[in-house]
Amino acid sequence: MRSLPFRESDTTMADDECLEHDILAEAIEILSSWGIDNDRCHKILEISNQSEPVHREREAKAYLLTEVDNPENQNAFMTLPNHNDFFDGRTPIEIIEEGSMLDAQDVLTRIKALISSW
Repeated sequence: MRSLPFRESDTTMADDECLEHDILAEAIEILSSWGIDNDRCHKILEISNQSEPVHREREAKAYLLTEVDNPENQNAFMTLPNHNDFFDGRTPIEIIEEGSMLDAQDVLTRIKALISSW
């Protein structure tokens, strides 16, 4: 039996699946470094397609690494309660889990504002 040649769309689909897998793996790695378990990771990533959350997570992680001196706080910050008006005693991750894409973007914006004011 003769096999059919690959179509370009077949390789593109495989590439897209690999990229999606890599994005998901990176997002889970970042969330795990913040102490988030697998169930919560998947809930957070269900907010929308994975490329948007991983972009914000990557940006938040990079920002925390450059702006927060204490290595423990770099990873713990997202799971620590914050008592300013926006967070109102909640953790950044809680707001992301409970909210929408806009809420997640607001969290990133507020983290930047909060940390830059230190």
